[in-house]
Amino acid sequence: ALGTSAYAPYLTDWPSGGVVGFHGTNQPGLLPGRVSHGCIRLRNKDILRFYRLVGVGTPVTIR
Repeated sequence: ALGTSAYAPYLTDWPSGGVVGFHGTNQPGLLPGRVSHGCIRLRNKDILRFYRLVGVGTPVTIR
């Protein structure tokens, strides 16, 4: 995982647009927590599973 900000100069866009996404973390000790700019952070093993189950562009409802 890349420990960075959604507004980092080298992370200019997420697939399908926007600056908020689902991603892993290099700091799993901060899960759960509100330390991102609105992204959904998952443990790296969980984001890999999520990637296999949900394709880019799939609508996701957050409740």
